[in-house]
Amino acid sequence: LLTRQTPPNIISAREQIEKALELLSGAGTTNDITIAEIELARVEWLDGNYEKSLEIGTSALEKVNTNGDRLQRAEAYLLISRAQISLGREAESAMNLLAAKSSLSEMEPSRQNALAWRELGDIYAGLGYLEDSIDAYREALQEAGVPASPLAFSEFEKAKQEIGFRELN
Repeated sequence: LLTRQTPPNIISAREQIEKALELLSGAGTTNDITIAEIELARVEWLDGNYEKSLEIGTSALEKVNTNGDRLQRAEAYLLISRAQISLGREAESAMNLLAAKSSLSEMEPSRQNALAWRELGDIYAGLGYLEDSIDAYREALQEAGVPASPLAFSEFEKAKQEIGFRELN
């Protein structure tokens, strides 16, 4: 919660996560540790420590690939991608964005997933990939239980027909 408030409380978040990691090192599951590491990677990214964020995110991804939690995997991919973009490695980040999208697509709808879809949409928007960002935002709304408008579907079908008509002429 501390990393997602506006503005994020980086100092308190780091303190809480580091305490959690200390406690989890002896008694926590791999899953618990992975969640904490993903949030620590987020804190480092928010604090401008992109290399460290990338390192922690990559470590978390290695752990999550063994325990199979798709949401954690998607979140790790998103954080790795953010760090790569911040380090000027946009080409590398593209693979991680696709991997995050793939993980999210395989999951059952939930509000937790909606937040990850929203983050994916924000990253795509920041990169100027407007079609991809709109798709991700639509998925976020769907995951949150907001159904698509029948009017929007009609408008989409109408636009497709107009484009098809123009292509034939």
